[in-house]
Amino acid sequence: MAPDSSGDLAARALPRRPPPPGVSAVAEALEERLDELVADALDSIVREVPVYHERGTDVEADTRRAAAYVYASLIDSIRTGTPPNAAVASSLADVGADRAQQGIPLGDLLQAFRISARTASDHLTRVVSSRDLDRDAAMWVAEAILHWIDAVSNLASASYSRTQVRMLDAQEDRRRDFLLDLLYGAVTGEEALERAEAVAWDPATSYWVGVMGRADAVVSPEDQAAVVATMTHSFPLRTHGTLVLLVPVATANDVAAIETRALSAAAGRGLAVGLTDVRSGVAGVRRAHMEATEALEIAEATGETAVRYSEAVLDRLLRRDPDLLDELVDRTVVPIATYDATRHTELLRTLEAYFDSGESPSRTAGVLHTHTQTVRYRLGRVREITGLTLDDAEDRLHLMLGVRGWRLRGQRTGGGDDSVV
Repeated sequence: MAPDSSGDLAARALPRRPPPPGVSAVAEALEERLDELVADALDSIVREVPVYHERGTDVEADTRRAAAYVYASLIDSIRTGTPPNAAVASSLADVGADRAQQGIPLGDLLQAFRISARTASDHLTRVVSSRDLDRDAAMWVAEAILHWIDAVSNLASASYSRTQVRMLDAQEDRRRDFLLDLLYGAVTGEEALERAEAVAWDPATSYWVGVMGRADAVVSPEDQAAVVATMTHSFPLRTHGTLVLLVPVATANDVAAIETRALSAAAGRGLAVGLTDVRSGVAGVRRAHMEATEALEIAEATGETAVRYSEAVLDRLLRRDPDLLDELVDRTVVPIATYDATRHTELLRTLEAYFDSGESPSRTAGVLHTHTQTVRYRLGRVREITGLTLDDAEDRLHLMLGVRGWRLRGQRTGGGDDSVV
């Protein structure tokens, strides 16, 4: 219960005007009918709000106990003319928490309280009509019933909402734990399916899987929150310094829109993205995560903003054999990088730009803000240093793979003075 709930209840639980003489007699008459009052209220609640019956006999029994406590507390306050103390207010609020845990919708809980007020008013009318009771006292009690049920229903509603938030947080924690176990192979087979059902995660749905990160640092909570805010309906997971997003996909047309949002959000936070194909099923989603993670690693190593797993075939092949990658880089790129370091030239940067520009000397010159003839001169120096010529298909492939391997090792070329050749 919130700290000020009992004070709120005290201010609103009873009419502001003092109880007139005869109120105690009305309260005693109602107390004599308490069992009948509770039975009638429960019967009406179960009949008019079917979910109370659908949840089973345990919920019905608990509702009966709650109704008895609400009415007994009401009658006691009417008799004494004083609101309930903090302990009673807390117990009344717990009715809302119990209904949240039992899966009773809030609207149905509030309807049950309205039925309780109506039932108490009906019994009050019967008592007054059958006995010689003070009419002014009966009017005060009628007001008290409405004040009381309104105040208690507000208390219960607030407790219901707080409990539901805690339940949703707990459910989210269980879902996150399950997805982490799923993605990293800690849960498989029937256990995976059972846990998926328990956290309302549908493995039959197709999922877009993207992994975001940055080479020099972990994804901060601020970055994570900003990205997740734009990726509605996603299952976000922050793990090993990266942000994993699983987004349900209804149709093939959804994929383009999802990727556009993801790439835009990542670019806005300076993050790289690893992408893969949409997949479904426990094994499919796990595989998608592995592929997207490798694609991200390639993106981080090469300095690219986004890499799609299916399009990074050469990079994946090079990563499979580190020794071969080192041999290739040592033979092709290391001599060029060494020459650049000792002569203060930019041969490697030019070679990279040449491959990135579709092997066009003029486009390469535009990227480097230099002359086409300068580009041709530098590529000629590459041939002299490595013994590999760009005119030969096999030599060109070796140089291209060497540049990719150099990037995969996390080595990048820096800027320099373009006038130095």
